[in-house]
Amino acid sequence: MIDSIVIQDLVKKYKNFQLGPIDFTLPQGSITGIIGENGAGKTSCLKAILNLNHPPNGSVKFWGQSLDNEGPKLKNDMAVIMDNNSFPDYVNPLQLSRILAPAYLNWNQKQYLSYLRDWQLPIDRPLGKYSKGMKVQLSLVVALSHQARLLILDEPSNGLDPLMRSKLLDILLDFVQNPDHSVLLSSHMTEDLEKIADRILFLHKGQIVFHENKDKLRYDYGLISCSKKDFLSIKPEELLAYKEETYQYQGLTINRKQFQDRHPQIMVENPHLDQFMDLIIKGDQPS
Repeated sequence: MIDSIVIQDLVKKYKNFQLGPIDFTLPQGSITGIIGENGAGKTSCLKAILNLNHPPNGSVKFWGQSLDNEGPKLKNDMAVIMDNNSFPDYVNPLQLSRILAPAYLNWNQKQYLSYLRDWQLPIDRPLGKYSKGMKVQLSLVVALSHQARLLILDEPSNGLDPLMRSKLLDILLDFVQNPDHSVLLSSHMTEDLEKIADRILFLHKGQIVFHENKDKLRYDYGLISCSKKDFLSIKPEELLAYKEETYQYQGLTINRKQFQDRHPQIMVENPHLDQFMDLIIKGDQPS
């Protein structure tokens, strides 16, 4: 099975910031989530992958093809939803479909109208009067109605209430039940990615910290909490990062089981993605 996206040596230079080099693949039938602090390069990474603004250095292939060579055909197979809504506020969904239908080879008007009904999106209401959640839903309706195989989403949960966020996650999980489909999304809602992502790409200051299977991060790595006395018994090579707090030390270990065998007196838990970010960004590296 061919990968949906293959990225090699992707580099994008700005005045005071460099993204990359970035290397990763997005397998078909999977979801990869991009995490990182504000300014880490999440949106810049998506824009570089899509060759927006000025072209980056490196190679980006969609199903083995380059946007430079097969742009129009490839764009019919993908849908991009950025944080800012790209549809005109003065049109309603029915008028929007008349604009979009000629642009896509596989537009299905019947399916489009069916999704609008199923998701209770008012067909005659101007988009300027849609809520943020409704606009995200409409963008997904458009993507599904032109038979997109790849969704690229930038912070899709921003501004959504918990009920709408949950519905969005269900839609994305349902989408990748088709083995030809895949999703690449950035999000600061790490708890959402813990629910749906297969792999996590962690960016920090434009660089990849890791690109790892989510379950491996949650169950093979370990979050330790211990006293200073116990901390001093830990070898530097056993920790990925650590920090000293008021009453204890916290750290990340790469091999939870091995660490527990060596230090049975130290509490080790399953780490959450936000704890990974906190310790790697704010913590110290063992020396």
